[in-house]
Amino acid sequence: MLDYQIDLTVLVVIVLFNIGLCWVLCKKYRNFNHKIAIISIFSFNCLYAGCGISLKGCNSLYALYYVVYFLVFFFVLKARLTERKTTKREAAVDYLLIRYATTIIIVYTLLNFSSLVYPVIKVGNLIHPPSPDVRAWLDLVYDNQEKSFLGSVIYMLQNLLLPFYYFSLYKYNDNIKKIATILFLNLYISYCAAGNIGRSSILVSVLIIFFALLNKFDKKNRKRIIIGSLLVLPLLLVGFYQYSLIRVGDDINIGISTVDIISILFGQEIGYPLWFDSYYGHYNTSSTVKYFVWLLLLLFPGFMKGDMGNYRLNAEFTYLTTGMLPGDPNFSIKLPGMVGESIYVLGPYFFFIHAVLFAIIVSIVLNYLLANKKLSFLLYFYIISFSFDIARGGTTAVYPLVIKHFLLFIIIVYLVERKLRKHKVNISYD
Repeated sequence: MLDYQIDLTVLVVIVLFNIGLCWVLCKKYRNFNHKIAIISIFSFNCLYAGCGISLKGCNSLYALYYVVYFLVFFFVLKARLTERKTTKREAAVDYLLIRYATTIIIVYTLLNFSSLVYPVIKVGNLIHPPSPDVRAWLDLVYDNQEKSFLGSVIYMLQNLLLPFYYFSLYKYNDNIKKIATILFLNLYISYCAAGNIGRSSILVSVLIIFFALLNKFDKKNRKRIIIGSLLVLPLLLVGFYQYSLIRVGDDINIGISTVDIISILFGQEIGYPLWFDSYYGHYNTSSTVKYFVWLLLLLFPGFMKGDMGNYRLNAEFTYLTTGMLPGDPNFSIKLPGMVGESIYVLGPYFFFIHAVLFAIIVSIVLNYLLANKKLSFLLYFYIISFSFDIARGGTTAVYPLVIKHFLLFIIIVYLVERKLRKHKVNISYD
């Protein structure tokens, strides 16, 4: 028995609104990766920020904010997203792929593997993997918030290598099986080290492989891949649901139907708009100040920022909506979604600035990555970041990946490009 009620008419209207925005943008761009990016961003944000408008009890005023937010995002993105190709950085990208791609993947995997030998040896978990236990994992996270010097160095290096790791996967673009092996090997190592792996982490790898397959084949075969994926999707959702039960210590529910599982998962993911009454009318200018200070300080390393650079937006939002703090019994983070976040940090009159900033950042990153097909796997990673990750966790979960990691990637490519020009080196990956 489901504990939520949906107005199907409202749901259809919201879905058609997003389909219309996607259709207009997709008609403008011929490049298939443009279409992947557009459909992904609007689809996931529709799921998390839009579909909940159809829930019984959702304030109708939220629908107005949702429509305005994504119309602003749509028009700014439409004005800024381009299809310009460039060979300006091609030599540098080719050089990195030829000389360093394999090494980067190996080093990243070894850094990941180090969590199995430090600070506690857990190599045996590779042969006898532990049962998933999210409670034990959370205890481990809270107990190890203060990392040792070596642990901090390993964590920092792995984070810095992250964009280069995804970029390097293009080295094996002709062998999707090898790419899948690399991605899921790292997932398995992470699981064995922590005794838990988030469903979102699994989904990232699945979507990267899905996007790579779509881009590899022609239009006729893409349709087959999409149809096949839609047929497999219910099985994936059933797996996610049963896994979520196991990781909190419950038994697998074999008596529940696939339709009920999909309904439960859908209800769990679309509830963000229901928080609207909890934060609307409670805007505080300090939230705006803290948000923009946090954004500006993302450019600086942690030791230079102190507490000023730690804006715990989602924790604040959870306290506002539930009155609970981290450490309280049954505490769990409540997430506002992109529309809710925009109202919370910028208020009911200037919330649209959040959408403008979002569209500008998305266009900058996508314009850079879409200009060179050899950046496609890094592109897929950021498409997922701007769609699934940001729709669920908000900008505080994604903007650090852009401002820190992506900026580092751009700088390295630029320095390599200068080096090649200086020494008049001609190199081609093709």
